[in-house]
Amino acid sequence: MSIIVAQAFGDEAWIASDSLAGCHDSSFRPDDIESGPKFFVEGTTALCMSGYLSHLRKAKSGFRPLIGSPEKLSDRLEKFFREKNLVTEGEIPEWHGSALIVRPSGVWEIGSDFTVVKRPRKTPYFIGAGRKSAYGAYEGLRLSDGLAEMGRDEVLWIMVSAAISGDKSCGGKIHMKQLVKE
Repeated sequence: MSIIVAQAFGDEAWIASDSLAGCHDSSFRPDDIESGPKFFVEGTTALCMSGYLSHLRKAKSGFRPLIGSPEKLSDRLEKFFREKNLVTEGEIPEWHGSALIVRPSGVWEIGSDFTVVKRPRKTPYFIGAGRKSAYGAYEGLRLSDGLAEMGRDEVLWIMVSAAISGDKSCGGKIHMKQLVKE
């Protein structure tokens, strides 16, 4: 399970994630299983993935280059996952997770059915099991005017920390990355 937070504004974007390789058994919290960041970056584009860790590992090792429109990336990701037998066939093909394409120009979500939705700029977007806790931290900061006092990295750190505290399927180290328009 995961928490991934992304936000684009101005000429930059930020990404933060936990790093716990969790499982669906709520009695098991493998704090010693470090998966690393739940995103990878090429140039000024990041692909962030929530869901099965095997999907992320396969994408990190073989899904390149991260160029083209978000829709073309989604089409290529679907083809890549099909070749790796990671797509559940049915009336609507699915994979078990969701993804974000993050660039300084915006954040796009790739749903489990490979549809692409552009997310509003300047507003953080959350995927993964810890998204409600992370969103709660964001709202608390926003309502208390705490956002004006803090850097983007601090805000994302607080949101991911809240998810780690509030959802036992999130944990490990916090990984962050800033993408700046070239």
